[in-house]
This record gives sequence, structure tokens and C-alpha cells, in this order.
Amino acid sequence: MATEAKTWPTTSTETPSGLKVDFFAEGHRYQVNGVPVPGCTQITDLLSKDLAWWGMRVGIEAVIGLWDKHLLSFTSDGRQLAIVHPTENTWVLADKGLIEEQVTLQKLSTSHVVSTAGARGTRAHDALEAWAVTREMPEPQEYPPPEQPYIAAVRSFCEAVDDYHETTGVEMTVGSAEHAYAGRYDLRGTLLRDTPVATRVLRKDGNAPLKSGGSRLVIPAGTSVLWDLKTSKRVYANHVLQLQGYELASIESGHDATEWRCVIHATMHGVYEVQRVGMGPVGDEFVTLRRMYDVLAAAKEALR
Repeated sequence: MATEAKTWPTTSTETPSGLKVDFFAEGHRYQVNGVPVPGCTQITDLLSKDLAWWGMRVGIEAVIGLWDKHLLSFTSDGRQLAIVHPTENTWVLADKGLIEEQVTLQKLSTSHVVSTAGARGTRAHDALEAWAVTREMPEPQEYPPPEQPYIAAVRSFCEAVDDYHETTGVEMTVGSAEHAYAGRYDLRGTLLRDTPVATRVLRKDGNAPLKSGGSRLVIPAGTSVLWDLKTSKRVYANHVLQLQGYELASIESGHDATEWRCVIHATMHGVYEVQRVGMGPVGDEFVTLRRMYDVLAAAKEALR
């Protein structure tokens, strides 16, 4: 009789409180004390980031990309759209199917954009972690050109807090047996003196930095901070709740509560901004969302 092969965790962490949190990179899955649980990001992704609008923008940029690559044009009479056939390499009349094939072939689809963003985010996180552990400043020129603005933003943050940040944890894996979830956040530490950081430096749409240069946020000396890095276009509501979830699980995992929870937003414009998260008692809103996750899971199961 065949038996199912056991899958071993990519990482296994025993927290100070005695929780065992296993992470499986394949499928980005967690277990707490051997019980499968959703990840914190999986829970907060219930909150839409207006993906319909994002998808439309990616589609527009993909069509422009085909035009710039001279794969899309007008017929000689200017009345119809023509495209280079994805397999035959000849000009033919364009239709939605051929455009979709060519967009996929040129790696301009939403799936490719998500994959590229994921790789970009991973390298930015690695740069932040390396600084936190070794105090080695990331060098943007050592990265591919599309990633350099994000690495420059990470470096600017590191330079802003470098001499005054005492790191107390990096890539922190935490879990909650009480609420059944787990996650990993980037960094925690304590500021040794009053430390000014940039905040709210982008326009609300995230498309450009403010001409004023934004504002300054002073983190008081002695403040303990939970940090999480984002390379998204802007900071979203689900990020606020995500950090609440991290803090709640971190406390249950046996770590001290932090006084501030902050997003480090490394932007496409090469500048960073810090956004402090403040939504009342720690975890109240996140716990509500965690319950909603189970409600929706049960509803989906009922429809099968």
C-alpha cells in the first residue's frame, strides 16, 4: 500500500513561549503545534486592494509595451490593428486571443508582473535584513536596474536610523495557537535616541513624491518598534491589520510587546517613507478579520 511522502518544513521555530511554528515554502503554508493554519498575509488579503483597477492598468501597460516593442501596429490603410503572430512571426490582423498570447510571450501579463514584484520584494527584504545583522549598507548599483530605486529607498531608511537602531530580532516567525494563524515580520528593535524619519512623502495615488518632500516623524528614544518592509505602490489598509496580527502573535509567542508598529515603504521613486500604525488596542480589528476568514472558508465549502 502506497503511503504519502512526508513534507518537511522549510523552517521550524520554537518560540520563547514554547509554540512550534513550521513554515513550508511550497504553497507558503504554516503549522502551529502541528496544526495547519493560515498565514497572516493570507488573512489580511481578504481586504481588496482594488485589483480590478490594477489589472486594467497592467493591461494598458502591456498593450503599450507591445507597441514599443514594434509587435503591434496599424494596417497600411490605418483602419485595423495588426500584430506580429506569436508563433509564425508574421504580421496578421490582431484579435483578443493573439494579443493575449503575445502579452504572455513578452512576460507583460498580470501573472508576470506579480512574479517580478515578488522577486523584487524578496531582494529588498534581504537587503534590509543584511543591514540589520551586519550593518552593511545595500549598494543599489549591484542590483538589476528595475530594482535599484527600491534598494536605494531601503538604503536611505538604513542611513536614517543606522547609528541609533538596536536590532532585537530579524525575520521573526511568530504564531498564535489561540487564534490559529502564523506569520513572519521583518525586523524589531529599539531606537537609542530621538530619531527623525521621513513620512508621507508620496502623493495619495502613489505616482510621485510630494514636491514638499513630505513630513518628518520623530521616534522617541527608547521606543521599541516592530518593522515590516513593503515595496508596493502605496501602504494599504490590509498592511495596517497585518502588523496588528504580527504583534498579537508575537506577544503570544513570548516576545515583549512593542510600543510602535511601522511600515517601511520602499517606493519605486527611490525614496522611503515610514508609516506608523495606530488602531487602538492591539489585535482587536485583526481578530475580527481572522473570524471572517473562517466564515468565508465555511461559505466556500458549503458551495462545493
